[in-house]
Amino acid sequence: MSDNSHLQAFDTEVKKGRDVRPQPTLSFAAGRGPHLVLTGFMGAGKSTVGKLLATRRGQVFVDLDEELERRAGRSIAQIFAEEGEAAFRDLETAVLVQLADELADAEPCVVATGGGVIERDINRSMLRKLGVTAWLSGAWPVLKSRIIGDPDGIRPLAAAEQQHQALHARWRDRQAPYAAADFVIEADQPPEQAAAALDRGQQAVATHVHIAVPLGDRSYTVQIGEGALMQGALQVAALAPPRALVVADSQVAHHWLETLTGALEQVGVPFDVHLLPAGEQHKHIETVSGIWDALLDGGADRGVVVIALGGGVTGDLAGFAAASALRGVRVVQLPTSLLAMVDASVGGKTGFNRSQGKNLVGAFHQPKWVGCDLSTLSTLPERERIAGLSEVVKVGVTLDLELFEQLEKDADLLRKGDKTALKAVIARAIGLKAAVVAIDEREGGLRRVLNFGHTVGHAIERATNYARYRHGEAIAIGIVAALTASVQAGTCDQMTADRVTALLIALGLPTSLPADISRAEVRAALGHDKKRAASGVRFVLCAGLGHYAERLIALDDIPVFHNPTP
Repeated sequence: MSDNSHLQAFDTEVKKGRDVRPQPTLSFAAGRGPHLVLTGFMGAGKSTVGKLLATRRGQVFVDLDEELERRAGRSIAQIFAEEGEAAFRDLETAVLVQLADELADAEPCVVATGGGVIERDINRSMLRKLGVTAWLSGAWPVLKSRIIGDPDGIRPLAAAEQQHQALHARWRDRQAPYAAADFVIEADQPPEQAAAALDRGQQAVATHVHIAVPLGDRSYTVQIGEGALMQGALQVAALAPPRALVVADSQVAHHWLETLTGALEQVGVPFDVHLLPAGEQHKHIETVSGIWDALLDGGADRGVVVIALGGGVTGDLAGFAAASALRGVRVVQLPTSLLAMVDASVGGKTGFNRSQGKNLVGAFHQPKWVGCDLSTLSTLPERERIAGLSEVVKVGVTLDLELFEQLEKDADLLRKGDKTALKAVIARAIGLKAAVVAIDEREGGLRRVLNFGHTVGHAIERATNYARYRHGEAIAIGIVAALTASVQAGTCDQMTADRVTALLIALGLPTSLPADISRAEVRAALGHDKKRAASGVRFVLCAGLGHYAERLIALDDIPVFHNPTP
């Protein structure tokens, strides 16, 4: 079998209309129970807050330590004294496995765990089986004041280690496994407030969509839902970096930087911040150089994590800086624009523009995690939000008739920014892109379908100095040009082209070039397209809704303008 045979086979399946895509899954996926599981260090208040929340909900409260003592017939202190910590940990695991089995079909309840239960892989697996996990995160001075000198002797580790720093070391070492929780709340607040925060957090996480991008040891998850910035901080903490660098542009920083940095502080991740100027016109090597300097001046080593907070420009620049600094460091993508969510943040493409064209220098560098916080869309200007829809239309036209029809059905809601409608199409578009990237990570075949509309769109951006159109607006015009080329090539009919154009108009997107834009400059920009071959440009066409084709089209034959029928 040739190296590209799997790409050809996948292309064939897609063109036949067969559904070969992974489906997005909710947090309560198969194998996850409905319970709320509380983790955290000793003294975080898991039992106090858990009992309070269970009472408010009218649910059963289960304390793992109490269950262990009941089944063992001895106190935890006795077990430590008689058999040692290793025996206690074995017993703890055995009780947790039993409990997970017993509660599999039970009504939802609140479960509090011991502080060290998260240290074993099998225990963490059992916690996920039980349900959604919440980390009660507390600052060390607060927790220390609660646990040192425990009068009841129920915390043997505290009693044994209070004279030295070992207890603090355990707290520090457990931060990363605690951060694998589904969400985090601050344990330093009053119990009533903590219980309310747990209630809100579980409801929010339950509505998040998780989509896997399966790439072997470079696999990662895209999480979609309100509150994903907090989850992003948890994911960074789970990577246990010595330091993180938050990269954001000035406009995004005004709205969301404090939310993210506050979350990073809450989970104990030290960080620096580097701000970029906003706008596509700043997507050049000098801006990347500024990120490199921020990393190196901050003493970064290869354990650092770069956090890209912002739109597609920020994601591309921060991603490339991460790919190249110290020959590659980790990056977490937190897209705040619709376009970045459905396109730029997923798939590992990074880079910057040159005078000759868009994204001509770059690298493939997959993120460790992607968090699409839908709350961030509320601060987008309407024009920016609408522009991002063109990337969703692109996927629907070439790969998914069902998505295209959903866009038609909800065009008015999407144009107005309806959260439910946006979440549905964002998840579908990301799921499709994840499937494509999993098959063809480096654009050797199938992934070229994602360039639909981009050949002319990128040329328009360059011809207008990246200042007149949002990226998505240029792509919308490029889609119309690609439809014209499709009709000319005989891969789709005019009725289909008109239907797609009508959708773009309904969404509020531009579909033609104004007379004052030089067609000659647009055509000249096409000559620098990354997909150019000696005899033309490899062009992605529509082959009927939900299908695509590729043709090599001579530069002079590429349409750069089309007047749509109103």
